[in-house]
Amino acid sequence: MDIVDPGTSYPQSFQLVPGELFVSYRQQPGWRCRRSADAGASWAKPVDIAASEDCAIYGITIAQTGEYLRKVHFVWSRLSGGTEEEIRDKSPGMPFGSSGIN
Repeated sequence: MDIVDPGTSYPQSFQLVPGELFVSYRQQPGWRCRRSADAGASWAKPVDIAASEDCAIYGITIAQTGEYLRKVHFVWSRLSGGTEEEIRDKSPGMPFGSSGIN
């Protein structure tokens, strides 16, 4: 079984316990994950972790250290969009975080 969904990128995989695998990956408009309980012989259906219709999401999956990684945490950030002030602050020629007010 091919576990790759078309158009995916940035795969991040972990072995949680012997034979149990977890992979998260980017697929627009957000991030998904899949699990295998039999060392990759078969995979569960994809599960959406995070998505946004108005901006791209970039994420990272972090796992607990140890002999086997039992806890997985996912964090993400938006790329584009935001409030009018956030968009103005990101404008070219403006210092990062500048409000443009003199």
